[in-house]
Amino acid sequence: QPLKVEKYDVYAVDSKGVAYSPNGKYLAYVSNGKYVRIINNITKEEIVVELFSKNDYHTILFSNNSEIIYCFDTSKGSCISYDIMKKEIEIFFDNNVDALNCNVELFTGYIAALSRENRKSIVLYNLAHGESKVLNLFENGYTNSISVNNDGTMCAVASTRVNPVVIDLLKGEKMLSLPIYEDWKICNYIKFNPAYNSIAYAVSDRLYTYDLNTQKSLVYSLDNDIQSIDFSSDGTKLAASDSHGNIICIDINNGENLEIN
Repeated sequence: QPLKVEKYDVYAVDSKGVAYSPNGKYLAYVSNGKYVRIINNITKEEIVVELFSKNDYHTILFSNNSEIIYCFDTSKGSCISYDIMKKEIEIFFDNNVDALNCNVELFTGYIAALSRENRKSIVLYNLAHGESKVLNLFENGYTNSISVNNDGTMCAVASTRVNPVVIDLLKGEKMLSLPIYEDWKICNYIKFNPAYNSIAYAVSDRLYTYDLNTQKSLVYSLDNDIQSIDFSSDGTKLAASDSHGNIICIDINNGENLEIN
């Protein structure tokens, strides 16, 4: 059943960046690669932050305490942080030697991202010490997106030409392959649900949800290609940005379009 799409912003969304805060208070996304737009889900107030940088920031995530937003220029391995409470911008790291690619994940004190060098390795960046290490997990394929679960034991990987997979990070082994029902097997984005043992992933304009306990999947159809997705902290809402600059918020239980709240 097609989902209704509602555009919440008149500015074009630079569509690789949308994120819910872990406390559920904020929804943030990147606009035109230069601005971060933060919506308070309680007051409906919108804050616009100009990043004042020559880089183009396409990827965004919140700290675990929901107070800091990290914005990434994934083509140059650069990151700017914005403190919501202090209203301060800081260059977190610039031109990192490992150079991040695609989406990034924050878990247990680390930022996890794909290496730009070969897109077959995961770079783990220690937030406290500023050190990074590389996990070489993938032998072949062209990886588009990764997601790490809350306790850092599993990593979901979205790739081109092959089905998305779930990897056991402790053993470094593939656990299972996730279903795709279309011939066009380009999975753009993947995300673990923070509250339930399930995964959402985007294949063109199709949004899949997969329950790891029951091994059942649901498929929803949107109007445009999906570029980025993120769950709310309670796991019941899913925000997506599409290729036409729309931000869509849906109830994953029934597929209904939701207002931001």
